[in-house]
Amino acid sequence: MNKFLVNYKSTNNNMSKKGLVKKHVDYIKSLYKNKTITFAAVFKSKPGAMLIFNASSYEEVENFLQQDPFIEKNIYEYVIEEIIEGNEDNNFLLGKNKTKSS
Repeated sequence: MNKFLVNYKSTNNNMSKKGLVKKHVDYIKSLYKNKTITFAAVFKSKPGAMLIFNASSYEEVENFLQQDPFIEKNIYEYVIEEIIEGNEDNNFLLGKNKTKSS
């Protein structure tokens, strides 16, 4: 399973988020419960958020994001980046295997 970082950025859409927040949070909770996402956070200094997904492909992450009420209503746009976690098993990416998942 690959890991992907998703950065949500506000679109400055004038549409109110009211009524969508609970739907968005419920959707994020469902992804967290089934371990599709392992981390979710909002930025303290600006509008936006980030998620870390476990998925087999970029397209799979894209599919999950298209079902988020905030994305459906154009409240946020996003950037997806595949990431490699640094950990003890891969010596925190020190050495020759920097571009390979563990």
